[in-house]
Amino acid sequence: MKCADSSMTNVCCIQKLSKEHCLYKITFPIMNWIDAQIYCRTHYVDLATITDDTENTFLANILSDVGLSDAWIGLHKNLWLWSDNSSVSLSSVKWESGQPDNVNGNEDCVKASTEGLMADDSCSTPLPFYCREHRRIQRVRFTVKSDGDLDESAVMEAIEKKVR
Repeated sequence: MKCADSSMTNVCCIQKLSKEHCLYKITFPIMNWIDAQIYCRTHYVDLATITDDTENTFLANILSDVGLSDAWIGLHKNLWLWSDNSSVSLSSVKWESGQPDNVNGNEDCVKASTEGLMADDSCSTPLPFYCREHRRIQRVRFTVKSDGDLDESAVMEAIEKKVR
């Protein structure tokens, strides 16, 4: 697999969606986790969120193909959340043996490896990282039980606030 290189240097387009857009980008200017998150949120959407085995294997193969061993993903220990604040089931994360180990109580961020396994590491460690370029769309259906007039803007605003 070769990088479908974009006009930016040190950025590799992964899974090209159109002439201008990719699903993921892996960056080669290495950064700590916080700076990587800021970079991804500024230029794309966020650090990558891995949701299934297919996606995990795909990203692991990319690391191997471009000659890297580890890269930051969006998982971090704030009750173990993805950087977009979506929850994660720790049993669904494929951890390296003995991980997460939180060495010195200072490993709150997660990196992915070429084996498709995750390990916690110090957030200050400089690594390449995956950015997700496109947002996922999640549709939510709900029923509102109310005696109020749903056409009133105040009622609609209250509903929208609850949904967020």
